[in-house]
Parts: sequence; C-alpha cells; structure tokens
Amino acid sequence: IYPVFLDEHNAESILENYDYIIDACDNVETRYIIEACCIKQNKVWVYGAISKYEGQLAVFNYEQTSKKRIQYSDIFPKNKDAAAILSCSETGVLGTLPGIIGTMQANEVIKLIVQAGNYYTQEMLVYNCLNNQFYPIKFPQTS
Repeated sequence: IYPVFLDEHNAESILENYDYIIDACDNVETRYIIEACCIKQNKVWVYGAISKYEGQLAVFNYEQTSKKRIQYSDIFPKNKDAAAILSCSETGVLGTLPGIIGTMQANEVIKLIVQAGNYYTQEMLVYNCLNNQFYPIKFPQTS
C-alpha cells in the first residue's frame, strides 16, 4: 500500500518494483504517467476504466513479434481538454462495475503470466452492465 497519489515524481520508483502494472486509477492524467513509466521501464500495462454503466479493458505495451505495440496515447491522444473528462464521482458508476472490470484485469494478468489464451493487445473490450454485453473494438494499426 502506498499512502500517496501516483504522480510524475514518484511513479517510476513505485512501478519499477512490479512486472505487470494493473491500472485502477480514476483520471486520465495519471494514465499518461503510467503509460510513460511502462514504456520507459518496459512494463506490460493492464488498463481498466469505468464510467456510469460501461467498463473498458485492454493491454498496452505488450511485445508481440508480428504486431506493433499499442500504447494508450495511440488510442487516447493527449490533449489540453483531458482534465475536462468527468470523474466517476461526478458522473456516477454502477457499484458492481469496478469489481467486474477489476476481476477481468486480474484474469488478463494471470493469462499473461501463464501465457494462455488471447490478450486484449490489439483491441479493447468494452462491457455494458445495463445489458450485460461485451463489445470488442479493434485498435487501428499504425506504423
């Protein structure tokens, strides 16, 4: 347990102790910090996000011999309006959603560790808890 907020001053020293980074943060600015550290330290980042009735899951910075490493900023480019994105405390979130997405993130890490199954490295899995449906969204392939 780290009784501090993750920021650009402490992120590298905190994240360097782990092989896989599981994101459970609640803001875009922190995700860009996590991305920068994962790229610099060559760490796999299992991303999860939630808002209202929807959750997202993806794996970033994962080495694949035949495919480009997809990064968070490839999908969500930095812009000056990132701070304007509303947080869960502002928009609300269905109480079961953090547990669902968190369990899916844990499952993704276990699959990575034991090298089993397919990983969400080239697409994002979107879950809608109002209708219990999953929607994979393919990432664009950039060079």
